[in-house]
Amino acid sequence: MKKKLQNRWTKVKNTLFPDNLMGDIFSFIAAFIVAFLFLQTLGFFLDTQTPLVVIESESMLHQPGWQSWHSENGLPHDSYPFGGGINIGDISLVKGDSPEDIQIGDVIVYNKIVGLNTLHPIIHRVVGVVEVGEDIRTEGAVKFSENKLRVPCNYNSRSGYDLDSIKTYYSKFKDFNIETFRLFITKGDNNAQTDQCLISSKPTISMPVHESLLVGKSKFNIPFLGNVKLAFICGANYLSGNVCPSRCWWTRNNPGCN
Repeated sequence: MKKKLQNRWTKVKNTLFPDNLMGDIFSFIAAFIVAFLFLQTLGFFLDTQTPLVVIESESMLHQPGWQSWHSENGLPHDSYPFGGGINIGDISLVKGDSPEDIQIGDVIVYNKIVGLNTLHPIIHRVVGVVEVGEDIRTEGAVKFSENKLRVPCNYNSRSGYDLDSIKTYYSKFKDFNIETFRLFITKGDNNAQTDQCLISSKPTISMPVHESLLVGKSKFNIPFLGNVKLAFICGANYLSGNVCPSRCWWTRNNPGCN
C-alpha cells in the first residue's frame, strides 16, 4: 500500500512539476536571490538603500537651449556633471553622500512626499542651496527676503515659502531636524521651472527639499539597461488598463492622454 501511494505521488508530482519546470522555478528563485543580495551589497558600500535608479521620465533630457535658464540665473552649467543629459531607460548609480557635500549642479535623488506615509523618488539637478541655522544663507537660484524663500519664477511676486511654515511642515516627520538643516532647490534640465516653483500657492513638484529626504547623489549612468524593467512595468500597466499615467511609449501620441 505504501509503495502504491509513493508511486501515485511520484506520478502526480511529475505531471504537475516536470523536471524542466522545477529547474526553471529553481533558476528564477536563485536569480532573484542573487539580484537581491547584489543590491543589498551595493547599497551597503554606497551607503544608500537605493543604489540603482531607473530613469522613467524625460525631465533630465537635454533639448536645444536647455542651458538658457541656468545662464539667466548665473549658474555654471558648463561644469555640470551629466552634461549630455539623462535618458529614459538609463540606470543611474547613486551614492549616499552627506547633505553637506551636495553642491550646485549635482544630480541628486530625493524623496518627494506624497502623503505622510508615501514617498516618490525624483532625480533632478540641484540649482539652489539654503543653509538654515542662526542665519539663513542661500546659494544659486534662490533668495531669502521678508522671511520667505523665493525661487526664480516667484522673484517678482509676493509668493514664497514662509520659513516658519517650512519648519512646521517638516516637524510632522520623525527625525527631521528643524533647527539647523539644509534645503535644496531642484530642477529637471528639461523642465521650464524649478520643482519648487509656486503656482496657485502649490509647488509644481515639491517643497524645498529637506536634507533628510536626500537619497543620494547620482555618480554615473548605465545607458538603456533600465528599459528591461520599464518594459515589464509598461506591459503590466497596459494589461491593467492604467495607460495614461504609465509614461510608456503608447501614451506619447495618444490624444486621450494629453
